[in-house]
Amino acid sequence: TYASSVTVGNKDNVLISGIETSSEGYLVSAEADTGEKIWSTDAPEKVDNPRFNSHTIDSNGNIVAVGERYYSNTEYGFVLAKYTDQGNEIWNITRNKSTRFLSVATDNKNNIIVNGNIQNSTKDFVVRKYSSDGKEMWSTYYDSGGQDTAGSVKTNKNGDIFVSSRIDYQDTI
Repeated sequence: TYASSVTVGNKDNVLISGIETSSEGYLVSAEADTGEKIWSTDAPEKVDNPRFNSHTIDSNGNIVAVGERYYSNTEYGFVLAKYTDQGNEIWNITRNKSTRFLSVATDNKNNIIVNGNIQNSTKDFVVRKYSSDGKEMWSTYYDSGGQDTAGSVKTNKNGDIFVSSRIDYQDTI
């Protein structure tokens, strides 16, 4: 198991997301503070290097996880999935749009905000907002002309969105 994100859940259990290497699928699991596994779920995919990169917990205790899935050396897409606090999948979205999601947060209305990268002629970072039931509300991206990399996304109690990224500014003379 490769863990890429860890949080403490509403029931003081430890939530882990990443990749389950034995099945080559996405993984979300919960463990007690003693280390005993409470539940685990994975969704095997017939693609290379599938993984959840990050997850968060909404105000209802549901787990929202984001990641990426590779189809070849040059083709990849994103995955966005929502689970109950018992690990049952509520819904998932996968796309083959040369987009990978790296970070996720929820706002004060349980809307989902993701930060990631989109590959155009250069690599740009994208911020996208989904409703709590997985409908895309809006999307924006930043292109410095160089290779920009997404960082993390957070929200505050007012629903304001904060993102971090690395901008590869190309100054030409």
